[in-house]
Formats: sequence, structure tokens, C-alpha cells
Amino acid sequence: MTSAKRKYSQDIVRHAYDEALNALSRLSAFAQSTSKGDGPIHSRQKRLALDDLVTFAVHARRLIQNTLGKKSFASVDVPQLAPLHGSVAITEVIDALIHNEDIDVVRSFFHYSLVSDPPVNLDDAIDRLAKQESGPGRIPPIVAVKSDRGLRCVVSVSDLTEVFETKILEKIIEYCVEDRLFLEDEYRDI
Repeated sequence: MTSAKRKYSQDIVRHAYDEALNALSRLSAFAQSTSKGDGPIHSRQKRLALDDLVTFAVHARRLIQNTLGKKSFASVDVPQLAPLHGSVAITEVIDALIHNEDIDVVRSFFHYSLVSDPPVNLDDAIDRLAKQESGPGRIPPIVAVKSDRGLRCVVSVSDLTEVFETKILEKIIEYCVEDRLFLEDEYRDI
């Protein structure tokens, strides 16, 4: 790594890694699932995903700050979904998740249409609901979040987990190995 070595507590880094990885693993599985309805299982999955998103963000930020630092990942982006365009820095998504003022997990076309093109009034919302196709129209999970600082992000949960794993987690693991801190389970006792 080209970054200067930082002093950090191995216990803090290991704990942040474990907690971020646990939440990331659950989110990755959630991102691949489809819900068949709107019953209690669907509701619980959504609530657990929201908990995991915030838990992931808290520990991911702690892991980043205690290893390579936020600036090392400033150029790592996650694609935004409509109504937003382009991409957003993953560190901004993490901050928005931590400081969320409003957060939702979207899993249906209808719900996504309300996020991507909000109704202008109650009549518009009722008309859309009445015209909704008979099927639930499920989509892979999307997180829509607004931070207390006004930043809005709409990203796929799958994109978030994949980008974090491939562009951040792998570099942090390599960095820690250089300091003989082995985060991965199979190498911890070395």
C-alpha cells in the first residue's frame, strides 16, 4: 500500500471488521432474496435489513478510519438509481446511513415508483395504487436514504455490498496483513 502506516488498536480494527462483515454478509444474502408478499416475514426482513445497514455503516466507517483513512477511498463510487443520477462516493453513503434522517428499503416496483417519481398529491398516489398491476412486482432491494445534512442516496443493496467488499474490504485486509494483523478467520491464529 502506498498509504503511510497508521497506529491503530488491533482490537478495534478486528471488532469493526467482524461487525461490518457480519452485517455485510446478511445484507448480501438479503440482496439476493425475493419476498413473496407483504406479511410478517417481509416486514421483519425489512426491519433487519435497516438494522444491518446502519450497523454495517457504523463499523465500516470505524474500520476505514482506523486503517487506511477516508481519503484512501474517496474515489470509490456506488451507482445511484433514479431519481438520482451518476454515482456517489461509498464513504458518503456510509455517512448518510449513519446520520440518516429518513431511510427506507424498497422491494417493489410500486414502492420504487413512489421514491423515483413522488406523487404530486394524494389523488395522484391513489390513482397509481388503483392502476397497480395485480402482481406485487418485486425488485432486488434498494436503499433510499436522506442524511441529516441533506445528502440523498438511492442505491442497490447488492451494489453497496459488492463495491464495499471488492474495493474497500480487500484493500483493508491487505493493509492489515502488512502489519501482521490477520482479519480473515482462517488466518487469525497465525
